[in-house]
Amino acid sequence: MYTVIKRLEVSAAHSLNLSYSSKCENLHGHNWVITVYCRSAELNADGMVVDFSHIKKV
Repeated sequence: MYTVIKRLEVSAAHSLNLSYSSKCENLHGHNWVITVYCRSAELNADGMVVDFSHIKKV
């Protein structure tokens, strides 16, 4: 069994249009760490479980 682990750091900003006053109405951001695990019983024709660029695209 082969396993590939890819760790991605993502930052994004947004604001909320709420029916009440909130600090979230102002543009603000969040940071996330996403860990993707891909597993395969065998490697593909290129000797990989998956190409990292395919993971990033999704």
